[in-house]
Amino acid sequence: MREDDVPEPPSDAPAPRLEPGDFSGGAAVRALVRAVRGGLPAVAGHLVNGLERALNGLWPGLGEAKAALVEAGCLGAVLSGSGPTVIGVAPSRAAVHRVMARLRGRPWRLWATQTVAGPALTVAVTASAVFIASQARVAHPMVPLDLFRSRGVANLLVIGFVYMIGYYGMPFVVSLYVQQVRGLSALAAGALFVPMMLAGAALTPFWTRAADRVGRKALIAGGLTSMTVGLVALGVLPSSAPVWLLSVLMILVGVGGPLVMPPATAILLDIVPEHRAGTASAVFNTSRQVGGALAVALFGALLATPATFMRGVHVSLLIAAALLAVTIPAGLLLRTNTHAEKL
Repeated sequence: MREDDVPEPPSDAPAPRLEPGDFSGGAAVRALVRAVRGGLPAVAGHLVNGLERALNGLWPGLGEAKAALVEAGCLGAVLSGSGPTVIGVAPSRAAVHRVMARLRGRPWRLWATQTVAGPALTVAVTASAVFIASQARVAHPMVPLDLFRSRGVANLLVIGFVYMIGYYGMPFVVSLYVQQVRGLSALAAGALFVPMMLAGAALTPFWTRAADRVGRKALIAGGLTSMTVGLVALGVLPSSAPVWLLSVLMILVGVGGPLVMPPATAILLDIVPEHRAGTASAVFNTSRQVGGALAVALFGALLATPATFMRGVHVSLLIAAALLAVTIPAGLLLRTNTHAEKL
């Protein structure tokens, strides 16, 4: 039989599995040609498998990493939004926990921790220092440093940063707790957060009316206080408490969203000049994202050891509560006049 007479695989046929260690340039080219002739789905399969073979030769631990990440499922899709992913927050956090547990103790984990973490932190700190120095010297900086000299802007950045530590850190800790300790399924754990999110969504349309009556500063301070009380209650709650009580207490944290963020953003846009509004709002959003990321990193470290898991749960929630408590005066000291500061 001639080579041209070889029957072609159907377009919906799965890409053949390529084993580690047999990677070669010619094989990859032939795989790509067969994939193109087989259809777009096969193209993706062959390209991914070819890349996997190449990486397996450089990093033997790739197989374990891939298996753990596959176990995480639709983590990226769940974390890509904020509105329709209320139920998905608990499964996504549990997936992260399973990934960490799956990779714990692997031979390459020590290399990744010691060889990558240190240089990565050094690069991050160095790059930040270089960026700040460059912004101080250039004529038209991307982030004007005099923006941070404003007491109002600085207070709002602190509020946004600490707010996200509580608002992001609490779901991370509680979702792991109710699954690992209380034995809830991922769906049931996610359902615990529904009342919290519904309460915040119900209050959001009315924050302007509330601000007109009590003032924006009082609204922000009230939201931070509500979050503090909720986190303290969750932090001292005994493990024998019913899970529905957790859901009720989390409402106190959820209402902090419409009470803190909308008025804080409005104050920020009032106190900066119009031409700095975009930059100021971007810096404010960055401070919030950094706070949320650091909360997950710090609290994840506190929950990493099974023997001290419950202690990590309590300490994490109380740390978030303490930070929010000391931020309440920053909300009360905000200037709410509509005259832009000279920045």
